[in-house]
Amino acid sequence: MCTLDHAALARLAAAGAYDLGAEACVLFGLRGALPANTADVSAGAAKPLRVVATDHEHLRCTMGVWFPGEQTLLAVPGSTVPHRKAVEAAKARGGSGANQVLPGLLRFEKGLHPRSGATPQQAAFLQAIDFPYQRSADDLDYDQDDPVLFGQPGDNIHCAYRESPADPGFDSNGCLVVAGFAHRPGKPGSRDIGCWPRFRDAAYGSGQSRFAFLLAMGAEAEAAATAPPGTFPLRLRFGSGGAAVKAVQAALAKAGLLAKADAKGAYDRPTLLAVMEAQRRAGLAVAGTCGLNTADALGIGDWPRA
Repeated sequence: MCTLDHAALARLAAAGAYDLGAEACVLFGLRGALPANTADVSAGAAKPLRVVATDHEHLRCTMGVWFPGEQTLLAVPGSTVPHRKAVEAAKARGGSGANQVLPGLLRFEKGLHPRSGATPQQAAFLQAIDFPYQRSADDLDYDQDDPVLFGQPGDNIHCAYRESPADPGFDSNGCLVVAGFAHRPGKPGSRDIGCWPRFRDAAYGSGQSRFAFLLAMGAEAEAAATAPPGTFPLRLRFGSGGAAVKAVQAALAKAGLLAKADAKGAYDRPTLLAVMEAQRRAGLAVAGTCGLNTADALGIGDWPRA
C-alpha cells in the first residue's frame, strides 16, 4: 500500500523524462494497481493505492485525472489492457483486433467514441497521435515475443460498461477504460453512472481539448511514492525527451542500432525499436523501456535517478 499524490505523480513524470508543459490537466493510467477505496469518486490531495496483478478479466488498473497546479487528483478503477475475450478472438486472426498499449507519454483529445458506425456514441477521449502497441498471435498475454506496432488503431478512453473491479468483464479490445457507464444520445435507457462521468467531466471541465496521458506500471507508482529521493532510476519510454534520451541515442548510434539522423532527442519509434534490439542482444527483457540495466548494456555511466 502507498499514497498516490501530486509529488508521486510529478516524480513518476520526472523519472520518465516527460515534458508536460504547463497543462492544467493531465490524464494518467497505472497498469496493475487499484485505489484502495474503489468507491471514492472525489478529487483530493492524496489517494491510497495498492499494487495488484492484471488478469484481462477484471478492472485491475487505475485511471486518473491530475491537476498539477492545484496538486489534486482523481483516481478510479479502470483497465489499460484488453479483455480476455477480445484477446482470444484476435488470436485466431493473428492478433488483429486486440491491442495492448505500451507505457509512455501518449496524447488524447476530446471527441465521440466510436468515431463512426451504427453504435450510439459517447463523449470520450480519442487517440490523437500514433503510439506503440502490441498484438499477440501466439498466446493470451503480451510479452517480449509479441511485435510492437505503431499507429492509430482507435485505442480511445471511454467507459468500461462495468461497475466494479469485483465484477468480471469489461468492454475493451485495446481501449483504456474507466469503471462506470455513459449516457449515449440515441441509446434508450443509457445513463451516466459511477466513476466514468466523474472522470470525463473532471477532464472536460479543465477547458483543454487535448490531454497528455501518462501510462506507467503500478509498481513504478509505488516506487515513486515510497523510494528515498535520488534512488528512483529513470525509465525512458515513448514520449520521453531531454538529455538522458540524447545520451541513449548517442549510445545506440555508436552501436550501429540507430541512424544519426534519427537521434533527435525524442524517444520515438526508431529509438524504441533500437532499444528493443539492444535489449535482445544483451539478453535483457525486451520491453522497449530504457532503465538502469539497459543503460549499463549500452555503456552509459552515471544513469540519472529521480
